[in-house]
Amino acid sequence: MIPRPHIILLQVALFSGLLFPAQSEERKVQPFPVDLSVFEGHKSLLLDWSYADSIDAKTIAVKSSNTIDAEYRIIQELEPEQSRYLIQNCEIGLRYFYLIEIEDHFGNLYTSDSEVPVFGSCMIAADTSQFDPHISTVQELILSEINNSVRNMDPTLDIDPILRLMAGTNSAETAWLEEIPFNVLKNIESEVSAIDEIVNHSSFLESIMKKELLYRNQVLLIPNEWMDKINSAFSLMNNRWTNLFKQYEKSLLVLFQMPPIHILGAKPLEDGQKDFILQVVHEDLVELEESYILYRDEYLDLSPFAKDTSGLISVPAPGHWVYADLMINGIFHQRFPLWIPRPVSNTMEGDLLPSDNVYTIKAGLEPASAWFNEMIWSPKTMKLDLEASGVPGFDDHYAFILQDQFVWELDWEPGFEIQYRDSSILLDQAIDFPVLLSWNKWNEDQWEPVEYMILDSLPMAVHRFPDGKTWSELNYATLGSTNDPHLNEINTEMIPQLFVLYQNYPNPFNGLTRLTFDLLEDATISLYVTDAKGRVRDVFVEDQFMTGGTYNYEWSGENRSTGIYFFTIQAQAGNFLPAVMSRKMIYLK
Repeated sequence: MIPRPHIILLQVALFSGLLFPAQSEERKVQPFPVDLSVFEGHKSLLLDWSYADSIDAKTIAVKSSNTIDAEYRIIQELEPEQSRYLIQNCEIGLRYFYLIEIEDHFGNLYTSDSEVPVFGSCMIAADTSQFDPHISTVQELILSEINNSVRNMDPTLDIDPILRLMAGTNSAETAWLEEIPFNVLKNIESEVSAIDEIVNHSSFLESIMKKELLYRNQVLLIPNEWMDKINSAFSLMNNRWTNLFKQYEKSLLVLFQMPPIHILGAKPLEDGQKDFILQVVHEDLVELEESYILYRDEYLDLSPFAKDTSGLISVPAPGHWVYADLMINGIFHQRFPLWIPRPVSNTMEGDLLPSDNVYTIKAGLEPASAWFNEMIWSPKTMKLDLEASGVPGFDDHYAFILQDQFVWELDWEPGFEIQYRDSSILLDQAIDFPVLLSWNKWNEDQWEPVEYMILDSLPMAVHRFPDGKTWSELNYATLGSTNDPHLNEINTEMIPQLFVLYQNYPNPFNGLTRLTFDLLEDATISLYVTDAKGRVRDVFVEDQFMTGGTYNYEWSGENRSTGIYFFTIQAQAGNFLPAVMSRKMIYLK
């Protein structure tokens, strides 16, 4: 019998051996192969591999050898999510052998076939006259082909600014004005026409397809992907260009209607002064010595200030200036506030926006799920009427803030149709003018201003027309509804003409509830239920033509969570816009 202390020592030794295996033990190469292929191209080889989903890869090593019998050396270590590797500038005509080695998180190794390794040889394409070794995406390839085609047509044309526009993501409606300098935009008609002719030519797409040997490897595509990827990317690019081309003439019209000088914005400096940034739009229509920035009885003429090649002028304004007026040839054009304590941009549509870059013109507000849509301000009664509109998501939160005080945090109902929310606020009589009203969106952990409006001792009544677009004077109040008088008329008249939507019964309910509506004339109907997050839970009818009459549907909350739901009817008759109405119902278990 082994003495007990020895048993204990033996157990410890065995246990420690399990936890801490010998370091000299080699990692086991698992018999699960990695599927590796090599594709030959112009001065390049593309490696493509795959392996079982059960392998939890930690690192991937690309190994190479010049002969089948020589030892493989690592040429690159990759992240586990990579499945392709491009080899460039390989020696023409020389055969290269490759091996992929994958290490998982447990130290196991998985390799491609080492007994019959894959191999490939670099080659030279037939036509390399316009080959660009820096192209790495299909989009870059298409843009490069456009550039080459234009230069072959007319080498004097410079289309680089337009190509950057085509590669961008800005709205086509504003891209020309926001991304191309005005002095360039005025003189690129020939370039625009040349690009349009090339993109819409029947042979253009075919010419890109013929570049397969040159670029397929370089854009990390394997042969059976080439045609589909080129077609898809070209379709997106063509749509982008079609929209840009439609907006080109409209953008020129907006540009030529602008005043000769536009105040872009102002940026506070550390010494208490502010840098005033102006854009000279029409140099031929203005004399800088006849243009002034004024504050009360003080003024600065613009002639001493340098203008850069883009027509920008930076003017330091005295720190005590509250605002500045732009006067051109004796005519007042623009007033800009200087007391806002952060950089502010002034859009071409007159919006005041917080901005980190006041040196670039902005056409208007960025697209958003909700926006500041209407305001009526009476300093005599200190009454402020506000309207916000939009289709915000469940996690979108907005608020109006006056100076540093919340005046209205909006409570939106989930839905798919545009909502109009209005509120009336009475301000403190002792308020000091001017005051800053901001429209804010909650972003992660703070409120971020989206737009500013200044309230002073003068009354103001403005709305965006159409909804969400340009501020204009308000002739009649439409708080709580669209600012389009035609749509307002349809919205108020169509609902009672088309249907009557009753409240569900019972409500609240814990089992079944009945949904009822009267259809007053023949119409195309959709009826559906959504949850509080706006997700469609049940659809009773969808775009179904129905004759006039009374309709009843039952809805069960069984297998649903307790909470608020909405049932919505949409009805359309003839060529009129659809009429929509929703009602709230509460399900209790």
